[in-house]
Amino acid sequence: MAFMEWSDKYLLGLAEIDEQHQQLFALVNRLHENVVNGEPQSAAGIILDELIEYTVEHFATEEKRFLAE
Repeated sequence: MAFMEWSDKYLLGLAEIDEQHQQLFALVNRLHENVVNGEPQSAAGIILDELIEYTVEHFATEEKRFLAE
């Protein structure tokens, strides 16, 4: 079972942002599954690095959109 369940109630109606939010949910769920299943810390570290990178990218996307408005 997912740690965080995506729901359409989270949709903002901005396709790029909505897709990024869904990807963030997926990454958090991958990390959670990895830890729950007792996978090596190195594997969790790789997922966490990916989550951090994607979060930085996501907030940069949001910032650009806000500044353009």
